[in-house]
Parts: sequence; C-alpha cells; structure tokens
Amino acid sequence: MTFELTQMTAVRVLDVRTLAAKNREPGDLVGAQLLLRATLPIASLAMFDPALPGMFARKAAPKVQGQLDGVEELELTEVGQHVKSMPWVYDQSGNTIEIDRGLGGTSNLKLVDCTVHSVSWKVQEGVSATYTWTVDAPSLAETIRGKLTSLKRTEIPITQVAPQAEGQQDFDAPAPRLTPAQPRQANAEGKTVAQKAAEVKGAAGMKPTVAWPFPQDGTPGSGPNAKSVPPADATSALLADVAKKGPGHSANPKPKAAAKKTVVKKVESRRPAAYKDPKSGQTWTGRGLKPLWLTQALAGGAKLDDFQVKAH
Repeated sequence: MTFELTQMTAVRVLDVRTLAAKNREPGDLVGAQLLLRATLPIASLAMFDPALPGMFARKAAPKVQGQLDGVEELELTEVGQHVKSMPWVYDQSGNTIEIDRGLGGTSNLKLVDCTVHSVSWKVQEGVSATYTWTVDAPSLAETIRGKLTSLKRTEIPITQVAPQAEGQQDFDAPAPRLTPAQPRQANAEGKTVAQKAAEVKGAAGMKPTVAWPFPQDGTPGSGPNAKSVPPADATSALLADVAKKGPGHSANPKPKAAAKKTVVKKVESRRPAAYKDPKSGQTWTGRGLKPLWLTQALAGGAKLDDFQVKAH
C-alpha cells in the first residue's frame, strides 16, 4: 500500500508551515510542512485497497439518452453517497517530492526523505476522490523554504514517489496488482479477492480483502446479502474484548444506575429568649431586627433593660 503520484499531478497547496525538530540545536536547519489537496479518479483509491473503488462507485444502471456507446458511466453507491470524508491512519516515510514551478526541469524543487501522513479523502459526484494530506520535509535550506512559502494557495504540478520496497530493484517493474474492475468482477462471481488474484498472471499471493458488509453481487443497495457475510471471527473477537474489558466496553453497554440524591435536612438552632414583653408574652433573642412590640415600647420611653429576661 503506497500513496503515490508517479506522474505530474495538479495539487493545491493549502498551507506551508515551519517544521522544526523538538530537540533542535542552534544552527540546525528547519523544515517545512505542506498541506496539500488533489482530486483524482475514483480508481485511484485502489492504491490503499483494491476493494475501495467498488465500495464507493458502481456502473450506472440504464444508459441515458445521448450517452456515447462504449463509454462506461459510473455512479456513487449508497456508501459513497453517505460517507462524506474518510481518514486513513497512515504514515509513509522516505518519500521524494518534486515540484514543477513552470520554469523548466532544472528549476524544479526536489524534497527528499519526506513523510506523508494525515491522509483523508471524500468521494463526490463525477465520480472522483478528493484527497487531503500533509507532507513533512525536514532540514531545508532557507532559500528552498522561501520558495515553498511562495507556493501557498496556488495549484502546482508535483510528483510524490514512495521509497523502493526492500528487495525490489526495478521501479519500472512494480509488483502486479489487480485493477479496480477486477475486485468488482470477483464480487459478481462470488469469489474472494485472493481467488481472483490467483487467476491473474503474476498477481498470486496478494493480500485478500473482505467485502462485507458491502454488496458483492453488483446490485444496487448496500448491506449484507446472500454472498456477503461477516468474517467468522467477528463475533468471537467482540466477545473476547468484552470478557477482557468488562461489559462497560461492549458494543451495547448497560446503562449506569442513577446516583441517589442525598437530602440534607436543615436543623434550626433555637437561642434562648433574652427579652420578653410582660403583656403579650412575646420574646426576642437579641439578634436581628427588633420586634414591633419592643420598638413601640422604646419609642414610648421604656428602656431595653426593662424587658430583659432575668437569669434564674
């Protein structure tokens, strides 16, 4: 699995950022981080997995009037219509990026030992796939970084070549791969990708892919059907995970019981009466506002001590 642009491809430079090592010493060269975007045919998804093009696109049903004979029209599957964006957890180091600045081959910028990561794509009517990814180019001369910065928010042709696989000496003779149409043909025939690869000259030994839960018979619609079944170990793997982590980590965790509320009862403390009205028997603790009976008595010339409760 390699994400490559082996031919000059129009790419939009969304942003150019400074990339510095965490333990950078004074005088060490800093690099640049490029955020890129490109729109490619849906068949390009086969770079990641041969089954992906057939997952998101299919041959359009009945030919419409005016369509040229011999031209195969594609349309998005139900999966392609509902999956808006798909991230691909993927880091690819050792890439070589060549940027055509339109001034001739000798003026092209060549960035080596780059890391490609944060790859994501979304499919759209057309049928095409729009990719967004990040390239980290370490240790660049200041002049090179300045030229990269000037490319921000422009569209330029670039190539992106992954490092040569260990044991492979000839870039012109890559390992044989199934075409995007061949996995769809395997689905229609009820065969696995591994079985189809065995029929293709030189493609034996390819890593098989699992089509479930996507249709294998080529009919519209998605989900399991007679030829599409889940992997045999899917249920046992889930049960093993639940047994290891407990029911709280299962696909349908049990709801937690509601926490009981603690009711705090307010206990009022009563202070002994400090003053008492001999006529009405009403009392006052001596705290807070004076009661009306005491206020009226004091206003009539009485003294506060006249109402004080004598201690026994």
